[in-house]
Amino acid sequence: MSNSTNETNLLGVITQAFITFSSMQELDCVDDGTQGLFFSDSFPGFLRQQIFNNHETLEPLNIDTIATILSQQDVEPRWCFIRVLNGYILFMRSEEQCKTLLQWVETDIGKHCAEEARQQNRFVDASHISTQDSEN
Repeated sequence: MSNSTNETNLLGVITQAFITFSSMQELDCVDDGTQGLFFSDSFPGFLRQQIFNNHETLEPLNIDTIATILSQQDVEPRWCFIRVLNGYILFMRSEEQCKTLLQWVETDIGKHCAEEARQQNRFVDASHISTQDSEN
């Protein structure tokens, strides 16, 4: 576990995402519009496809709480930490650069970060969203 110690706290996860966010290029972009939507390599395929299919609204992640949290921040990139059914997503957005990163965070790491994100008023519980393509 010593290799992942840096990423088991919120600062480590945000730092990793910021490094990824800063190095993203237009060629890596999965959206041909102005959204500049990027996914981490480990982002679940089903949820990626579901969001990409609705990229203009970022459904199923278009939750009013996310917009409210991001609008309260004055330093870019703005971010929030989202809990979904099978893990966590670090949502990082820069209006100036017109790009958004959705970074997947495994459950065992994310549960350590969630409380700190909650204390910073940057946590969104969207645990009704499943990352599995299942018929209910």
